[in-house]
Amino acid sequence: MEVRFSLASVREVVSQATLHIAGGDPTVTLAVAWATHEGSMLIELRPGSYVSAIRTEAGYGGVSTFVVEGSPTSVELLLPELFDLHLGIIDSATSDPVSSAIATCSRVDVARAWPQVDGATITTDEDGQAVLLGLCSGEWEIRVEKDGFETGRFETTLPGPWEPHIEAYGFVDMQQFGIAPLQPLTLQLTGTDDWDDLTRFSGNHSSVTPALGFDAEGRLELEFGAVGTPLFLYVIYPDGQQTAMNLLGQLPPDGDPVEIPVGGAASLEVALHLSQAAREAMSDSDSYLRVFFETERGDSRRVRQKVHEEGTYEFHGLEGTRATACFHVEADSGRSDWLIQEVGLTTGETAQATLNVEGPPSTVQFVDGSGDPLPELWTEIYVLPHQSTWHRGNQTDPLGMTTIPIIEEGQLAYFASQGDNKIFAVDALIPEIPPGTVTKVEIAGTEPTFVDVTLDGEPAPQAYVEVFGARSGRSFDASYTNAQGRSRSSGLTRSSKAEFRVILPGAWWDRRMDTLRPGMNRAELRSTGRLISPSEPVLERARFVESGASVKEWIEAGLVDVRSSGQGGVEADVPVGLYVLDAGQESERRVTVQVGSTAHTGS
Repeated sequence: MEVRFSLASVREVVSQATLHIAGGDPTVTLAVAWATHEGSMLIELRPGSYVSAIRTEAGYGGVSTFVVEGSPTSVELLLPELFDLHLGIIDSATSDPVSSAIATCSRVDVARAWPQVDGATITTDEDGQAVLLGLCSGEWEIRVEKDGFETGRFETTLPGPWEPHIEAYGFVDMQQFGIAPLQPLTLQLTGTDDWDDLTRFSGNHSSVTPALGFDAEGRLELEFGAVGTPLFLYVIYPDGQQTAMNLLGQLPPDGDPVEIPVGGAASLEVALHLSQAAREAMSDSDSYLRVFFETERGDSRRVRQKVHEEGTYEFHGLEGTRATACFHVEADSGRSDWLIQEVGLTTGETAQATLNVEGPPSTVQFVDGSGDPLPELWTEIYVLPHQSTWHRGNQTDPLGMTTIPIIEEGQLAYFASQGDNKIFAVDALIPEIPPGTVTKVEIAGTEPTFVDVTLDGEPAPQAYVEVFGARSGRSFDASYTNAQGRSRSSGLTRSSKAEFRVILPGAWWDRRMDTLRPGMNRAELRSTGRLISPSEPVLERARFVESGASVKEWIEAGLVDVRSSGQGGVEADVPVGLYVLDAGQESERRVTVQVGSTAHTGS
């Protein structure tokens, strides 16, 4: 088929130029000289998908993607448009400028088969500034390197959204790009009595980086830059077993290692049985046994072994009182958990679990109120009661489908969201599903749901509103209230079971949690002052006149925290208002707590 290539600009090519084309089936790569004064050119190409660009001494112009089918095809070519890029590099932890950092820009949309162009490289000055000259419009990767910092990189279209800046100032100003300083992190293996050579263990803090070896003492010194939440770690055992963990809390203090038990704690033996139907469904896919549990630190951890056949597999270094054993398959069509089983753990003992895999998992199709599929719906599946850290999250396929594991006890529940929480399901229950079947789950009845927060009757901006599952206790969403005191709106479904809490410095709420209902929810907060007492028993006797509640009741409900005062007694932040101690007695006294002030109960 003939394809007509023409210049999008009326400006003629003023230097030697070449038209580059790549693609088709079988793949072809063409480089055709473009005559200086010709505005268009016809080229014969086989049916297929292609990319093309015109190249001059300045570099490649914009890359065009096109498809050759049965009808005539026309492709417009963009000539190279040059611009300068101003870039400021800062320390992401301190926001200080980073000097002597090396910034490199590389074109990433040019076909690999075409002649490559050199990227632009420059070193930042003492103010962390760099100017890269003569870049062409297109897709670029910007890479920033500096000793002692994590390498920063990102891809972006240039000039892209900065096009107006070129028109106004003649260059692109990307302002500040932060790179993270490297921090030390030590992993320490514990419970190692059953292992002869600890140097055969390896690990790292990212699955995309190669594993590094532990030393003879079971220590591994790592460096990392930007800290995500959670921070991911993995360790590979000498026998091929792997453990991965997500540090959900704060990192240990400087110099303290992250301890990873590989023995000496609880152990688990999993007996795996595969039916003929399961074997046939698996075909030659990779399969694993995975065990999920929570560490004493409160971090989420999993251990896995690749399995090729039936048998008994041992897992060591488990913590906590509950774990989830899971049979997991990774096929070309995707990854799925086929069968899970909850099991109790006891420190120093070996627990037993048996997984009888009869066949592939069941399938759920999520649909809306009209029965239409919900594709690209983010779902998280977990077990109630929520006693282990197993959960599985992914997006539904174009037909709104996702797989559901078989469970031997407990109830499967799900969280689902789509379109900036326009669909928002929390702790909704999945009906019992026969193995190997497809069951529709309707997500309907969504209604804009939000929380209006007030402080002393006035809208409270910047209040932190967090949404939890009422059945699982898991946190699913958080936002800050706007200037009108309203949280982010979500389409909470009828099947949801959710709660929310509100946190605002200097404010008090008469409950820790409240039920989140579809529509408008309210949280009425009060300003606080400080109440000081010579002892906690005296403080507990203070009673809030407005409601009749005592400070002791608030302490027991977790609504008030008592701490030592600088005056030798105790103190607590309480809602403003009138308090009475020893009401009706000769020793009765009244104390008024005002906003931001301190009041004394006396002895």
